[in-house]
Amino acid sequence: MENTHPLLPRILDFAQSLILQTLKSGEMAIDATLGNGHDAHFLYRIVGETGFLWGFDVQARAVNLSTEKIQGSFPEAENYVFFLESHTKMLEKLGDDFLGKVGAIMFNLGYLPGSDKTIITLAEKTLKALEQAILLLRRGGILTVVVYPGHNGGEIESQSVEHFLATLPTEKGEVIRYQFLNKQKKPPYLLAFLKS
Repeated sequence: MENTHPLLPRILDFAQSLILQTLKSGEMAIDATLGNGHDAHFLYRIVGETGFLWGFDVQARAVNLSTEKIQGSFPEAENYVFFLESHTKMLEKLGDDFLGKVGAIMFNLGYLPGSDKTIITLAEKTLKALEQAILLLRRGGILTVVVYPGHNGGEIESQSVEHFLATLPTEKGEVIRYQFLNKQKKPPYLLAFLKS
């Protein structure tokens, strides 16, 4: 169980706090792994009616859940598109016109809670998507990645993602890791990139 002490926010809460300090109303954002729709809903609340939100997931259930969440809270919303596609298709779907223009991109890796646990994000595809995400981010934009090393395949993906971000040239931006170190098993942790 994650720590809930107010001085040490939960992993997802800390990711959101970083985005709240960076993403502004009217900007563009991407939920790279729609999942149950919580991140998409959070991002849409910030960008509002004058911004735009894209989302990606390979499972129809995730796209449907995310759509229902947005429509349930914002029934008039039309400024979002959710793709039943891998996050490796971000650049293909958005196009070069959006390079350097997206304010925030969220990744929540692993598998869709309550669904088939064998359908997971994979290191090779996630790294390809992260490369595209960095190109799409504006200067001062934020990329958050919550990794889950505790499930099958999660350790390899976590290490790969961390290595990729940790070895980015400092002139491209700054990378942090937020993690609870004395938890049992292998708890999730956050990696974040702030683009220079």
